[in-house]
Amino acid sequence: MSNYLSNSELLKEIVYCKGTGKLTNKAVEMFILLAERVVSRLPYADDYLREEAESGAKMDLLLYWNRFDPTKSTNAFAYLTQICKMGAAKSFNKSYKFGKKFKGKLISMSSGWSSDDSDTDGIYSI
Repeated sequence: MSNYLSNSELLKEIVYCKGTGKLTNKAVEMFILLAERVVSRLPYADDYLREEAESGAKMDLLLYWNRFDPTKSTNAFAYLTQICKMGAAKSFNKSYKFGKKFKGKLISMSSGWSSDDSDTDGIYSI
């Protein structure tokens, strides 16, 4: 079974991107693949929380990829995987706390929130 993403390929791409100062499309595709794989291995109560965790992982990868220092380590895979895990956890925790605070309430910009499920057109309209 071949690896879905090799450390050597990822390292080569990160070093190239650090040299140019911009991410390549290939690097972005690698980040998306890494984030999806890391998040898919963790259990979630519902799809919303999983999607939020995945978004947080991708966002942190895009924000912090350039902090990898190839002179200190050649394991870009482990470094970026850890960034993914921390980004997913950070986003998940925010979403989970938000969901617990407003559990059973529909949120709408026009009508505030209500505790009944009769007005479902306001859900997710923040």
